[in-house]
Order: sequence, then structure tokens, then C-alpha cells
Amino acid sequence: MSVTAGPWTTLEGWRADLTRVLADEAAAVAAAAAAAFVPGRCDLCGASVGFEPGAAQDMREGLACRRCGCNARQRAAARVLLDNLAAPSRATVAVTEQASRLFLALRRRIGRLRGSEYLGSWRLRLRLTAWLWRHGVAGFARHDDVTALSMRDGSIDGMLSLDVLEHVPDYRAALREFARVLAPGGVLVLTVPFHHAQATNVRIAEPDGSGSLASPSITAIR
Repeated sequence: MSVTAGPWTTLEGWRADLTRVLADEAAAVAAAAAAAFVPGRCDLCGASVGFEPGAAQDMREGLACRRCGCNARQRAAARVLLDNLAAPSRATVAVTEQASRLFLALRRRIGRLRGSEYLGSWRLRLRLTAWLWRHGVAGFARHDDVTALSMRDGSIDGMLSLDVLEHVPDYRAALREFARVLAPGGVLVLTVPFHHAQATNVRIAEPDGSGSLASPSITAIR
């Protein structure tokens, strides 16, 4: 299995490769779906037990490691982070998730790992805390808001945020917060959904004043 890789620095560059990329991905998905499992080594947990094809319809969300459970997107982002930290075993890293397989896997690779969730209620916090306890993580699930992080200026070496900013009405405020808490030369790795036929961002929710999100008429933001 192989899928055409970038990097692409412009939308035009991506569109020039679009047909080939989609064809490669379709072939890879079909090959994975036909297999009981996909052989390979997970470079996040180090296991050579292969990957589950899963029910995902694309290579981004599928291919979960049979040991640590991290999918292709999580493993790729973690690899970029680890490759760009000078000394992962001594680094301080924040990740915008905590009750997740990715957080568990990164704890074995990062010296000081700080995870958090956006927790709207104590009931949710207790449920996620129970999940962490079942997986050997002491302490409570931590609440944090990416638009107003509780960390000090320049206090971390790396920030990892996967598919979070599309849920944040003011994503620019989140990016400013990421920049604020990163030390000089720090590493930011993030992913967001990418719709290849759409050249603008679209805001689909706004705060309603009660701590929840409402869905107004869709407004494009450039």
C-alpha cells in the first residue's frame, strides 16, 4: 500500500495532485479492507503486531495499532512531534486531549506530558477521570480551554492538538494561546479536517452565552 504524500504549500499545488492522491487512497483503503489486518510496526509504541483495517473510509482515521490503539492520523502527528523535539524524554509537552489512547501512548515517550479536555460538567469530568484510572493514570481529568490556557508563558516545549480547532468558534485566539505558552523554538503540531473542494473556512457554531454552542446561519470566514 502506498499513498502519494506532500508536502503541499499552496491550494493550487494540492489540486494539481488531487486526482492521483484520491486514486492512491482509494486503492489503499480497498487493500486494507480486504485484509484481516495490515502488517507493520507502530513507531509510537514500537509494537510490530500490525494494524486493524477498521471501519473508517479513509486512511486518516483507520489503521489502528493492535497494541496501543492509535490510528494513522494520531501516529503520524505524534511522529512529527517526536522528530522535532530536541529530547522527547526531557521535554514538557501539552496535548489537547487526555482520556485517549494517544495520551496513554505519549506518556511512555515524553518526559513531562500534560493532557487536558474541555469539560462542561463535573459528571463528564468524573467519567473521564474513571477512564484514566482504569488505564493506570492517577489524578483527575484536567479541564482547559484552548482560547485561555492555564499554562504560563513559554512554559512548554511542544503542543499537540488534533482535530480540535474546528470546534472552537475563535480559533485565532487558540492559536495565539498556543504561541504564548510555547517556549522559544517550541514545536506546534496540529491537525484539522481538510475539505479539498472548499477554499474558505466556515464557522458553524457560536457560543450562546450559557457555555454551550449554538448553530447560526453558516458564515464564511477568510
